[in-house]
Amino acid sequence: MSSIAKDDDAMKRIPIQSVAGADTSETDLLKLLFCLVEIERQAEIFNCSLEDAIHAALEVDEVDDVWRHIQSALFAAIIVRRFISPGDPRPFEGTGSRAERKRRARAAQDWRITNLRQLLGISDESADNPLFQVKEVRNSLEHIEERIDAAYDSAGTVSISDWYLADGLFIASLEEAGGELGSAGGMRGFDPESGLLMFDREAFSLFALDIEMLKMRHNAREAQIELMTKRRERATFGNLQLRPSRGSGSPQLIEKWRRQRTELEAHMCGRPALDGVRMWMEVRRFDELNAE
Repeated sequence: MSSIAKDDDAMKRIPIQSVAGADTSETDLLKLLFCLVEIERQAEIFNCSLEDAIHAALEVDEVDDVWRHIQSALFAAIIVRRFISPGDPRPFEGTGSRAERKRRARAAQDWRITNLRQLLGISDESADNPLFQVKEVRNSLEHIEERIDAAYDSAGTVSISDWYLADGLFIASLEEAGGELGSAGGMRGFDPESGLLMFDREAFSLFALDIEMLKMRHNAREAQIELMTKRRERATFGNLQLRPSRGSGSPQLIEKWRRQRTELEAHMCGRPALDGVRMWMEVRRFDELNAE
């Protein structure tokens, strides 16, 4: 063993979880257990990212940080949804025709969804469950370039309000503005006090999704405990091979990366002011308007 390996401070703990048992029943149990760990992990990422977004909005007032955390939260939510909701799986790699590999992939998906829904207490894809609604919001955020193209194509569009924080009032979408000449429309907006995420005319409650994610974490943990009590055999881990990454163990790589970043940031011009192109509209809080 090398001197580095003997140094406890230099040791890295890499998780290895068994997914193959002594028989089919044990193997199925281990496979589901692995999925539940990932579901719990991603649900927690959502909860933490949304909490970070609310903090950035209400305590720090950093708009870019808010949206960075929101995008992270939604990415995690999509991963959770895909574990329990059918999609169009890619064919497995390996031998056999593409149709056969596709069939095996779909069969694996169906088996996973059926068993995970049973373990997590999910009966069906209820329209009231925000976890199954998040796909549309994610599509809008992921394909922002298509939304922008559509906004440009809308007759009469002269300005767009996007990537903003609301205080109970959202900018009307281009569709709601009627497409008249001189229309201004809103795209991505978020109200941290209500948890509402607005994209064009589509409103989505991140607070409601946050509660569902907390329930998901609770159910995933209980399901893991249930499966662990059913284990009968010792777990199998197999032979482990370590493959060094290119330049592994060399401090020069990270130093070079940091130096390149520092140099590029130092020579980067300041963020353009966009004077005459962008204006800031001051809007009174919605509750203050109602009080008058």
